[in-house]
Amino acid sequence: MRWPNRIPAKTSSDHLVSLTDFFATFSEIIQETLPRDGAEDSASFLASALGNAKAPDRAPIVNHSNHGEFAYRDGPWKLVFRNREKNQNQCRGESRIVELYNFEQDIAESNNLAPSNPKIVQQLTTEFDQIVSQGASRSGIQTTNDAKVTYTTTQIKRWANPQKVGQAYPRTIPKAPQN
Repeated sequence: MRWPNRIPAKTSSDHLVSLTDFFATFSEIIQETLPRDGAEDSASFLASALGNAKAPDRAPIVNHSNHGEFAYRDGPWKLVFRNREKNQNQCRGESRIVELYNFEQDIAESNNLAPSNPKIVQQLTTEFDQIVSQGASRSGIQTTNDAKVTYTTTQIKRWANPQKVGQAYPRTIPKAPQN
């Protein structure tokens, strides 16, 4: 990041950050309160960006891929619920593969630790379930998801009908009325 006279040049931080965190960070910069019904997974990283090494670490991060796979990141741990096949259509309704990685030792995610660490898998799964059930990872927010969230199996139905994608929001801009 670059912010002259605010963010020290050539500094780094190992604090967790998600793209969703920009909303809360920019809200803090302009001194606005986050809405209670939005930015449910956003946490400000302004203190870390400004070089405060003692800034509180971010709450866990939930990731969701465009293939329906989920991941839960908390501290050095990443718990992954991966589809059995690269082609999502070939594994619909099947159980996902559970993987566990320790980023302090394996940033490349080359050594799946799930089989040898069932207690950590269970602990992280319980924490992930809590976030899913409360509909948000931001502290103090209790909401609901807009759909039933199932992360242990590959979804059976597509999120949207492929023939109707783009119909709800037309891609053309209507012409302005002529005077």
